[in-house]
Amino acid sequence: MDRVFEILPTIHLPATFLAVDHVSVLCVGLESFPAIVEQLTPEQAGTHLGRIYSRLEEILVRYNGEIVDYWDGNTWVLFGRSFSVTNPAMGALRAAWEIYNSRGDLSLNLGLATGKVIVGLSGGEDGEACAVWGEPADHAQTMREISRYHQIPVLVDHETLEASSRPSSPSR
Repeated sequence: MDRVFEILPTIHLPATFLAVDHVSVLCVGLESFPAIVEQLTPEQAGTHLGRIYSRLEEILVRYNGEIVDYWDGNTWVLFGRSFSVTNPAMGALRAAWEIYNSRGDLSLNLGLATGKVIVGLSGGEDGEACAVWGEPADHAQTMREISRYHQIPVLVDHETLEASSRPSSPSR
């Protein structure tokens, strides 16, 4: 991945791609949601999902997180991409813990990783959906899967722990 970041400045990428350095990626998996919605009408399921994401967004706004993608039952959140914050990793850790503590009757698992990613619009020239690529995104999903398997609420990679203890974020 480092090689990709070395050559990015030398090539012309469409405006739909943006290389981002040192962000924290939170992967939130709503494990129990499919079982819950099977018992609801489509309208009730939509309302219920709307309440879940409204609460999630309230927390994320407080910690400067931004939902960038919904994929494979996961919600992908970036910290440190759009906002100038002192320590995105610490904000991500606090958000993850608050999300977990406010889960109510939902079974969810969270994985968190920090590092370099590429963020862009996917889906052709119209850029229909935002997506994130890179090792931190892969690690965040892996951390979430491991947290589910071992029944650990939030699993965090080493880079996030190191970054959260720094007084400020690295320069971009």
